[in-house]
Amino acid sequence: MKFSNILSLAITSHLFSAAFGREYDRAKERPPKKEKKDMKYLNALGPVDDVNYTGDMDVKIVNGDEVYPPFKYPFMVACGGCGGTLIEPNVVLTAAHCGGHISVLKIGRHDKNDNSENYETFGVAEEVPHPSYNSATGIDFDYMLIKLDGASTRTPATIDRGEINLASGLDVVAIGWGATSSGGASSPKLLEVEVDVHSQDSCASDYAGSSITSRMLCAAREGKDACQGDSGGPLIDKATSKLVGITSWGFGCADPNYPGVYSKVQDQFEWIDATVASFDPNSPTIAPTPAATIVCTEPDLAIKFELKTDAYTPESAWSVNNSAGVKVLDRASSNYATKNTEYSENYCVTPGDYEFVITDSYGDGICCTYGNGYYKMYEGSTLLFEGGTFTYSASESFTVGETSVTCKSWCNQINIPFNSNGGVAKCDFIGHCNTCAECV
Repeated sequence: MKFSNILSLAITSHLFSAAFGREYDRAKERPPKKEKKDMKYLNALGPVDDVNYTGDMDVKIVNGDEVYPPFKYPFMVACGGCGGTLIEPNVVLTAAHCGGHISVLKIGRHDKNDNSENYETFGVAEEVPHPSYNSATGIDFDYMLIKLDGASTRTPATIDRGEINLASGLDVVAIGWGATSSGGASSPKLLEVEVDVHSQDSCASDYAGSSITSRMLCAAREGKDACQGDSGGPLIDKATSKLVGITSWGFGCADPNYPGVYSKVQDQFEWIDATVASFDPNSPTIAPTPAATIVCTEPDLAIKFELKTDAYTPESAWSVNNSAGVKVLDRASSNYATKNTEYSENYCVTPGDYEFVITDSYGDGICCTYGNGYYKMYEGSTLLFEGGTFTYSASESFTVGETSVTCKSWCNQINIPFNSNGGVAKCDFIGHCNTCAECV
């Protein structure tokens, strides 16, 4: 997120009070270049995403373009009124000044008004701002890691560990749902803007009177910038897509005299790595999974069932009946007690026809009201069926094995005189019963 005045108060419940800082009046002549300006945080949690939001700030990138194709940045995270970057399946990197204001994180969003998008929703399991960050005194060390309460299936970003030469003029890209102008109107669609890295000396001169430290990276291009609401979001190297910065602060938005300021990732990658490694290994974010392989005794065949829960658990239960109506598999909702979590289970069943039934005790399925849960059934690498959008229950018919052992009575009623066997075979094109004894 970006700022338009000086942080003279800690970010507290006074965030939106009239007394918190002051807005610079752009209608008046700007102050001399060297005069120290006031700045304030404007990373208000957006009303689109967070029920705890009580402010009125709309949010988006200045003079950027809509990300196309949508979802080309799988690591982009919507954190209420801040952005973030997925750097591990269960870890998001964002700005420390967003701390305490993030309760819901969504991965896989593009248009926040389109609830049909296949996105993931997570809560905060642990929030770790950089130990040297002090919200009361400044915006240095503006880094924060969030451990999710589940594991994402999306591809994390690769962070810059010093491989990128952040020389003046390097093309970098800022991404976010932030304001299109300082305090401007919002767009729900994810935007990106290409800007140029500014040298440390140049940036220090621009922000005379403010401390530009070695943890900060400056970038801008005429008329283009990140803005309010982009805070915590990624700044990536255009050539490699590596994460080089975290949107942090600035005076105004797209002000030609003040580039945007980002937290430099390569300066603190060791702290990032150490913190990620320190997250409690005894609090897994992925449910225990049965053995990856299973050996079945003939004639039984192996099937694999996958289920991802939504944000509310335990609610999902399922069963499988054979063609005679006898229940052969049964799993209670207590087996799926962790929200936003993937489960994978392996079973042995006899070849034949089956009916799968899944239930949701709340009546909202597992996709997509409170996350993007799903269920899938496989035989080997073949997907037999999948789903997730239903109310109280859904059912699926499926067959295990290449052919069914319960051929239909009408198979022997259809002659196929033109087939390759000279008319001897029957039912060659009638689904899975084409090789049953009664069909030849």
